[in-house]
Amino acid sequence: MVPNLRPLLAAVYLTASPLFAQDITVTSLSSINSNAVGLVSASNAGLPMDFWADAPADLIADLIAKQQRHKMPEAREFLNRLIVTELTPPRQSGTSVDMIVARIDWLLANGAVDAADALLTKAGPHHAGMFERWFDVKLMLGQPQEACEPLKKNSAISSDLSTKVYCLAQNFDWFSAELTLVSGRNLGAIDDQRADLLSMFLDPDLLEEMDTPVIQNPKDPLEFAIREALALPRPTSGITLAQSLADLDDAAGWLAQLRAGENLARVGAIPAQYLQSLYTRNGRASASGGVWERVKAVAQLDTAIANPDPVSACRTLRRAWNVMRDAQLLHVFAALYATPLASMTLPDDCAAIQYNTILLHPNYGALIFDIYELIPNDDILRAVVSNDFETMKSKSTIETAIKNAFLRDRISLLNPAQTILTAFRDITTGTESDPQRISHVIATLLDAGFTPEAQRLALQFVILERQS
Repeated sequence: MVPNLRPLLAAVYLTASPLFAQDITVTSLSSINSNAVGLVSASNAGLPMDFWADAPADLIADLIAKQQRHKMPEAREFLNRLIVTELTPPRQSGTSVDMIVARIDWLLANGAVDAADALLTKAGPHHAGMFERWFDVKLMLGQPQEACEPLKKNSAISSDLSTKVYCLAQNFDWFSAELTLVSGRNLGAIDDQRADLLSMFLDPDLLEEMDTPVIQNPKDPLEFAIREALALPRPTSGITLAQSLADLDDAAGWLAQLRAGENLARVGAIPAQYLQSLYTRNGRASASGGVWERVKAVAQLDTAIANPDPVSACRTLRRAWNVMRDAQLLHVFAALYATPLASMTLPDDCAAIQYNTILLHPNYGALIFDIYELIPNDDILRAVVSNDFETMKSKSTIETAIKNAFLRDRISLLNPAQTILTAFRDITTGTESDPQRISHVIATLLDAGFTPEAQRLALQFVILERQS
């Protein structure tokens, strides 16, 4: 892991902005329903304790599993908040771990390794599915001894012989590790490539005698960990977001850090400010094109803001907006620059970028006052902020759909959690989603009483569609 990154990751995933992390309490695993564990209290998360209500646990697990990657920042933020919150488990969830596993998988798919680790710690690796994720997470965090501890206590918790070989070695039981490896290879339970890699792990002297095994599965944390331990080439492409955290280390090089940082910031796995520090840490960009254009644009915009000249600031703002838009990082851009832009006076041809940046900020309501009048009277952005659609003129089918969602009579939802997750499932493609489904998800949030969330989501749909 990157030095000093852990507190930043905690700030992202244990606060569920604008919430606050809760103290972790120690409870006997035998008394815990694993579906009830969480990292944030329901009151701090702004959710009712019985949010899951009568929703079947297996259905909730399936709905979470089907939307691991969302293009809309507000949808990701709401799901993250829901997934890390301690709520009363669905009725009749029993001892099934499907729901907690789906929650952990969602966090890992979005690069939230520390939050997944915290959930696993509270729930405990008492089930094969939970141990599998425990093992992977601990390896990604560079904690091999902790990864193997549950297997040491209960050898039946995993049937994977590669895992057993690795953990026997971690426990310095070299004879049993070698015996298990030979048996696994002979039985076909460990293929030759994996067996060669494990053999080198057990006896590093073999590195000089054997050909380096080809990378089999770049997404496998065990292969990743063994290759790092042996200083063998490890996967650099095709890895998961969670694994890409390793590329934030200084040893990875600036380009790898930038690529990992952008990918992780895009899904909210690291704070926007951390990405900004990567952009600016080494001074001038060392090349051109791609990520280097964003490095240059951010540096130029920082200079323009520090030495405000309206014309220069407008020019650099437009360039920075365009390159961040091309990388699907406008919400990250807003998190960095909405506050300074809110107090700046810029030429009229930069007004739209100025108020769009502010409206993409999660706390736009506290920033919009000074530039609210810059938004045209008939623009849906103004209508959403003021909740007044009387003078609004639609410019697209999505804008009409959003207007209809706000004007529709509110209804009572029998099962808000299931209804919201189902609606979110239908907009994973962002602005490319069916306008009627976009209307439905915003109306559903409004019906459930999540008005600020509905407004933020609506603003994002309008702004990002106009930029597509």
